[in-house]
Amino acid sequence: MAAAQDSAPKEKDHGPKKQKRARSAGVVDAGAEGGSRTQKKVPSSPASSAHPKSAAASLVDVTVEDTDALDCRVCFLPLKPPIFQVWQYGGLGILNLEIMGWALRIRWLWLQKTDSSRPWEGLPIQVPRNAQALFDVAVETKVWNGEDTKFWTDRWLQASTVADLAPNLFRLIPQRVKRQRTVAQALNSRRWVADIQGALTVQVLLDYLKLWELVDDLSLQPSVSDQHTWKLSSTGLYTRRSAYNAFFLGSVKFASWKRIWKSWAPLRCKFFLWLAVKNRCWTADRLLKHGLPHPSVCLLCDKEDEDIQHILVACVFSREVWAEVLLAVGLQLVAPQPDVRVFSSWWCWAVSRVPKESRKGFNSLVILVAWTLWKHRNTCVFEGLSPSVPLVCRDVEEESKLWCLAGNTALHELLGR
Repeated sequence: MAAAQDSAPKEKDHGPKKQKRARSAGVVDAGAEGGSRTQKKVPSSPASSAHPKSAAASLVDVTVEDTDALDCRVCFLPLKPPIFQVWQYGGLGILNLEIMGWALRIRWLWLQKTDSSRPWEGLPIQVPRNAQALFDVAVETKVWNGEDTKFWTDRWLQASTVADLAPNLFRLIPQRVKRQRTVAQALNSRRWVADIQGALTVQVLLDYLKLWELVDDLSLQPSVSDQHTWKLSSTGLYTRRSAYNAFFLGSVKFASWKRIWKSWAPLRCKFFLWLAVKNRCWTADRLLKHGLPHPSVCLLCDKEDEDIQHILVACVFSREVWAEVLLAVGLQLVAPQPDVRVFSSWWCWAVSRVPKESRKGFNSLVILVAWTLWKHRNTCVFEGLSPSVPLVCRDVEEESKLWCLAGNTALHELLGR
């Protein structure tokens, strides 16, 4: 009996380290009745297969307490918060290292295509599918000798690929042939016809006739090399910046980005304006949404509900400050009117009516006044100060002198008008 007990397999205590490794490998433990546990393997996504490290970083750990939750699922969430967007699309311009890695790996494909002196030029380069897709779209080829252009996959025929022009026929081409067949080889004795393998349906025959008409009259020039063009840059050559920015195409444009980030102002002021335009400041409306203590009305005017747009342009207190400051520089005609409700819209309208030579200084002045209004509001909230238009105007005047001493020549010229 003792021998039987000794020979019985002992249940291993995996411990927290073992469970942590299991979770990092994509295994989720779900609690069951009686203390038993069930392990479920998380299905991999296309992104996780190409980038295991980034996929592990985006894995959401879920602890399941309910005994009926054995069918829980774990999804991969994209870790692309707005701060990783470029300035033009409303971000802070902080580099997304994953996307930058894709852009740099596209450079390998570009050099493989354009520089035959590289020792690894003939080796297969593994890149993520989205990077490969961007490269295929961004590179256009003008065929001369056809030696450096792939017949089936490159964008060389009427600025399109064979897959775009004859998709049904393209499906019948073996993968190895797609990767290796050049235009020069394919047009030699019409070897591209022999590459077709599979059932010739009506759709395939129509694509075949269409492709035949397109390539039958082509003539190559053996003494001239093929010309590859990177369509995303003005020079036609690959650049890291153009490849990186291309991954953000389709995002919503941020209209105020240039007025905020290209103006002369301290970084903290630019960051505040970025938050203000996006309505991300902790004013009464946002505090209310989060169930936090908040003032019942705007402390500057004591009349209306408070939000960041109201503080900057809609409040009668703020409009009086704008009128005083802009009157001092002769731009009182662009001061916010009672019907203005959105700060960014007023800013866009106002700067378009300022003389071109004064716009840089005007943008700096707008940032300065908005920043001073926000600080004055915070002083009223946290220190109990009574709102004072002369005090705000005096703070703007003193701070503007410091900005001019720090090198803001555009603001200095505007104030000297």
